[in-house]
Amino acid sequence: MDQTREINLNQMMTLLILFIIGGSALSSTARYSGQNVWIVLLFAGAAGAVMFTLFHRISKIHQFIPFPDVLKRTFGKFFGSVLLIVYAGFFLFRTISVGNYMTAMARETLMVGANHRTVVIMLLLSVMVSAMYGLKNIGRTSEIFLVIILICMTPFLLAIFTSDVFKTQNLIPILAEGMPGIAQDIARTSFFPYGELVIFLMLFPYVKNVEKNRILRRGYIGIAITVAIIIAIDLTIVALIGANLTSNFEYSFYNAMQLVGLRGFLERLDPLAIVIMVASEYFKLLLYFFITIVAIESLYKKFTFKGSLMFISVVIVIFAPVVNIHETGFMMDIVPLRILPIFELAIPLIIWLVSELRFRKKKAGEIRTVVVNSPVDYSLNP
Repeated sequence: MDQTREINLNQMMTLLILFIIGGSALSSTARYSGQNVWIVLLFAGAAGAVMFTLFHRISKIHQFIPFPDVLKRTFGKFFGSVLLIVYAGFFLFRTISVGNYMTAMARETLMVGANHRTVVIMLLLSVMVSAMYGLKNIGRTSEIFLVIILICMTPFLLAIFTSDVFKTQNLIPILAEGMPGIAQDIARTSFFPYGELVIFLMLFPYVKNVEKNRILRRGYIGIAITVAIIIAIDLTIVALIGANLTSNFEYSFYNAMQLVGLRGFLERLDPLAIVIMVASEYFKLLLYFFITIVAIESLYKKFTFKGSLMFISVVIVIFAPVVNIHETGFMMDIVPLRILPIFELAIPLIIWLVSELRFRKKKAGEIRTVVVNSPVDYSLNP
């Protein structure tokens, strides 16, 4: 499977952009921050860049060996394996969460009244097939779909100039409650979605070796692009339907797209909204699903990719309809403010500090020759 996992920097960046946009702009960061959304996103994007730097530093100290091996090398085989199981459980939890979000979205827009488990199985089959083709093909597909999403998004953003429902007064007053009033929004958005870039610790090893020295810069560019895109989307949403309706609608982006149109060209934009929502969220789900499989595969030398894929798929089919936690309070408060900080900041900080103390002065050759008892051969030939 290793030959199907190598990606280049452009593919890493497009995956990063789609991963952040999926489930963020579409559930609307403006849901809580309203007209202050651009301030929230600027601060959150900066915090996300800092966390991405932390993730990159961890991987760089260990010469971009696979993250499961980083854990075992840093904390020992036993405790590293325990921590890997914890992260595998976290990735599985997020896979189910994102999948349930997509399922709920499909049942409310495209497949009204469809059975939950049926939608889960249909979605899971497509994700399984994509994962089997490997990360390289996922990366190539992301380059195509990013262009499609940007094209579909353009008519919506043109509503600023062509629609009489665009009201700039909906964008004021700014900071009426002061900076302390939006501090929680900044924290929420920093961890969801920008802190979720912790999954790229699992993907850095698959970037071509000759391009690894440019990962950090390309990551910054990707984060900057996502900040600009989400600001444009959310400010347009608030201007179109107002801060109150934005906070009340479950899919405010879809509702705003229903409201606007380009007279004489596209009278309805909601079909384009569906394309954007499904495509971006799908790549987020696919990446979570893929790295969950890789994490499980790395636990034991006899675990294969296909076997791990089937195991995770069965678990999802059984538990996804039961553990349906797609509730606003849980997903927008408990998850980003209590659960995500543990996996996206607290544990990575510990890994970084231990790694700096133990391995900073190691030579690159020493790091690569350390026996980590990895069950998977991650060698790549760029």
